[in-house]
Amino acid sequence: MPSTLWSAPVPPLNIASASPTIAAALTDVSPAEVVILPGQLSVGTRIRLYAHGEFTTTSATPTVIVGFYMNQVGTAIGTTEAILAASTTNAVTASSTAWPWSAQWYGRVTALTGPADAANSGTVYGQGWVKWPTSLTAYTESPIPLTAALRTVTQTATGLNTLTAQKVMLGTTWSTATGVTSFTCQELTCELLG
Repeated sequence: MPSTLWSAPVPPLNIASASPTIAAALTDVSPAEVVILPGQLSVGTRIRLYAHGEFTTTSATPTVIVGFYMNQVGTAIGTTEAILAASTTNAVTASSTAWPWSAQWYGRVTALTGPADAANSGTVYGQGWVKWPTSLTAYTESPIPLTAALRTVTQTATGLNTLTAQKVMLGTTWSTATGVTSFTCQELTCELLG
């Protein structure tokens, strides 16, 4: 008898925005902790990620990379995380107030982590895009990840290991914190499909 396949967001669903400290290092800016538990992923499971927010700057000097990351719960971002998709370096404009941005990524699980004695690694294949503002009312759109080779993501020491609880994050890396008043992530949604 075939099993029932479900499509649903991974709880808890965020209801608050996050405006973390701006840093010139990879920083988790997720508004809520999104955790995929062992056993929730199967070969063929689709993962849909969506995030949006806004930023305010007073200088055109900084640039930022925005991306989706996955790492074992309890392991900090910037420490052997799996990079699901990251943007190119995005420029900002001086005197930008509450300029909106958004990012989407769709992936499919193509392999699961094997037992400790096996060579199998968790693997996903995916792609998406980042809409980055050029003004309060206009965007440029660019694909993520940046190359065809980067669409296939293989587990790292701690990231994308399907045998452990994995935290899905939106991260930013600023070239400098100077001139960045705020960067807010108002939504990060992770959906698992069938």
